Amino acid sequence: MTAIPWTLVDPDTIERMIAVGLCRRHQRARRVKPSQGDGGLDVLVPSGPSRFHVDDYQVKKFADGLDDSRKRQIRKSLKSAIVTHQDPTSPYVISNWYLTLPMDLTREQETWLANLARKLDAPFPVEAFGLTQIEDLLLESNNIREYYLGDGMEKVSEILNQMSSLTVLHNFTADPTKIEPSDLSGPLADLHRQINAADPHFKYDCQVTTDLPVIAPWAGLVASVISRTSAGAPHVTWHVSTKYDSALEDRPIPGSFTVHPERMTPEQREAWEQWHNFGTPVILEGDVVDQLTIGLPGGLCGDLPAGDNMLRIGPAFSEFDDELTVRSLWVIEDTRGRRLAERLFLLRRVGVGVAGGEHLQGTDIDGYIGVDLYVMFKPPNGNSMKVKLDMRGDRWVGEPVQRILPSLRFCAAWGNNNVLRPQDEFGFQVAEHTFALSSEAPLPPAMVAAVEDLERISAATKRLITLPENMKDLAGQKGVGLRIIADTVAGLEPRVGIGELVVWHEDTPLALENLMACADAGRLTVPWKIPFPLLGEDFEFEFSLEITGDIELVPDELSSVHASSRKALRLIPAESTHGRLRWNSQS
Repeated sequence: MTAIPWTLVDPDTIERMIAVGLCRRHQRARRVKPSQGDGGLDVLVPSGPSRFHVDDYQVKKFADGLDDSRKRQIRKSLKSAIVTHQDPTSPYVISNWYLTLPMDLTREQETWLANLARKLDAPFPVEAFGLTQIEDLLLESNNIREYYLGDGMEKVSEILNQMSSLTVLHNFTADPTKIEPSDLSGPLADLHRQINAADPHFKYDCQVTTDLPVIAPWAGLVASVISRTSAGAPHVTWHVSTKYDSALEDRPIPGSFTVHPERMTPEQREAWEQWHNFGTPVILEGDVVDQLTIGLPGGLCGDLPAGDNMLRIGPAFSEFDDELTVRSLWVIEDTRGRRLAERLFLLRRVGVGVAGGEHLQGTDIDGYIGVDLYVMFKPPNGNSMKVKLDMRGDRWVGEPVQRILPSLRFCAAWGNNNVLRPQDEFGFQVAEHTFALSSEAPLPPAMVAAVEDLERISAATKRLITLPENMKDLAGQKGVGLRIIADTVAGLEPRVGIGELVVWHEDTPLALENLMACADAGRLTVPWKIPFPLLGEDFEFEFSLEITGDIELVPDELSSVHASSRKALRLIPAESTHGRLRWNSQS
């Protein structure tokens, strides 16, 4: 193979060929789009414990020497990379920095590069990745050279046409009726190998089925094109996928279509605007979309046939997998600025709209609350934001009440004209703008109050209580409810209303005399047991009920039907009769 005349190759082609070669060698490598603010980052190859620990290959198109102007460019790139590495707000940690260019440095140039790294106090190794390494790189993927410098693009289309028609197999045997499926494995494999050797960016896999195939997306899939020659013919499907993660940046897929908003249903129109603003997926069907044209590689697709089309637009599968997760503290305040609730959320960008808005998804730190955040950037007038809150109630049940309570308080404060004030994780940078929460809170305050009562009961008894499924029933419980039990075990001795009740006593004259004397004195204390199955199936609180005021005790007919050593009196309350509960925690 003859050497590449690098000095005659278009400079942009040089950079692209080298970058594609690096990405083919390192599939997870990615390119940073060149700009004045790229931070000295070019082709990044993961090299450490996370995807942000990288080797930085700074690709330059210099093939015929380094003059002062080119050295200044190299110095600027290296200096920017050092700043990025040392910036505490940048996630990138550079392990090695490679000056990548299609020429081998002279001894003097190598000395200059080493001195430059020393003068700039580079915190990482600085080396040259020159002509010898680049030629070895391109030998690993010959199709890069053919594709960019020869007729590789035409070869891809030509071989695909051969495979689609299978004309190369027509003469496989003199008697086609005797062809066995196994006989075709070799020729098909050879054709498959040829097409996948010709294109440096994409892989092509063919599938032939009697029925219409079901397409399930996978990471790297660009398109699946289904066709057949007649109504009764089998379906031939081409799956086109990327050979490396950033292939679509090197070989974009152009396309066009016409959308008719006036033909949309209200639901389609809302979804379309949401996609336009924030990049959320949208599906358009029927006559809403027509004139579909997609420039897939290999000539697989051009103008699609007219008729009932279905177009799904949205983020590609795994497109945003490498997005950073941002930690943000969300504080809810009332209209007077009083803090009501706060939660730390983990957010990651999952979509970007044509209009410049962003769609972020995430959960609170415990995964109890899901959020969809839609932000539209409108400088200098500030940003607009709307949030969809997802209460993940199925994850709450069975969780300790102490753990779930902060999330419940947050949901109960979300609305009622309160305001949301986002902050950084540690509250150092408070957002200038607040966002009004004008809707009704998704969680009623009574529910939160009930869980707060459970928390107090758990703390007083020093026993774990988990959130039950029937929380609504507990929150609306009549009689001696959660609030009274929680107040009692907390030592508050709450007052309770007294209705008619049965008071039991030992069947002795002395016991009856003592009971009547207490009633006459207007102060009677009786034991009061309340079952509480959340602390155990047979668990009961043993309270003391102190009754004061006018107390009337009369014999109760229950005593005549209970053959035991105990008798019953019925307490008839008056308006002045009151009760107070106490708890002996040692009981």
